[in-house]
Amino acid sequence: MKEDIFNLPHLNNLWSIFHFNLGNIFYNENITRDSNGILNIVINVPYNYSTTLSIASGIAHAIYYNELDGEGNYNEINELERLKKIEVDTLVFYSNSKNAENEKSYSYKGISEEGIPILLDTSKNPVTLSIRNKESWRNIRIAPRQTTYKTNRTIGNDLSINHLYQFYDKEKITSTLNQSETHFLIAGNERQLREEANQLFNSSFKINDYIRIKKFGGNQNSFISDFFSNEREGITNIINVPTIIDGANNYLLHSEELLNTPKIIILSRENSMDLNLNAIEQIELELIKTDFFEENNIVNELLNFKPPANIELFCWRVKNG
Repeated sequence: MKEDIFNLPHLNNLWSIFHFNLGNIFYNENITRDSNGILNIVINVPYNYSTTLSIASGIAHAIYYNELDGEGNYNEINELERLKKIEVDTLVFYSNSKNAENEKSYSYKGISEEGIPILLDTSKNPVTLSIRNKESWRNIRIAPRQTTYKTNRTIGNDLSINHLYQFYDKEKITSTLNQSETHFLIAGNERQLREEANQLFNSSFKINDYIRIKKFGGNQNSFISDFFSNEREGITNIINVPTIIDGANNYLLHSEELLNTPKIIILSRENSMDLNLNAIEQIELELIKTDFFEENNIVNELLNFKPPANIELFCWRVKNG
């Protein structure tokens, strides 16, 4: 029986639980539910410690909970379609057993005429590997960093993934993390968020083990999110994925490029009133530029989670097309 994510110490107060549910609803509305347009949220909080990563945790929960087919079963057709999308010569990690202690690095060579994934090892005398066991297809994952290995390097398992199995179906986690796909972005203060991401969910489980920010993980760690601050270095090709914007400064800096992006804007009364007013004026300009309507149904849904006092919230949608 899986553990309840809400039993973690990190989620033992009204603030964290509310922000967690806000992130979960935000992602579901924009990605996994039929919607009437892009959902955006601006929230004004008294202070901003842990707010961003609690929201990110809610998004991560939505990703882990909803990925995979409706039965929650392994689906070889879905796996084959996933593998077909991988570009030839992409660096991948693979082990021939679900319980293997180590993975090895390979160059992905596409799908054969028989519909079999082909890998080429990176040793001095490379050997071609045809993965005929369909159950093993799930063990092919894109390397988070596309580093060229001169040898058929053995990759130590990312042990932090094991923590996720306590709360979610193993097949769902494997299917999600093997994609090496950025499902959402965070813009904020890197030093502060790194510090928060290294805090513990419980005795051995860090927050970043859960939200899996690519920039904050190791070169071999699978990820579901990424981070940027002043510049979008390394992620300029990732557009229109749900984004958490931490602080008025970051919103003002990136407001134009994120105009058509689903986003949560976090304003904090720790900032100066002038800075927050500038951000609010920019949000008003954004509304003028787009075909929007207020989303009171989401506000009412969030009220069911008994938000703490002194939170201000506004939700709106931008119509599709």
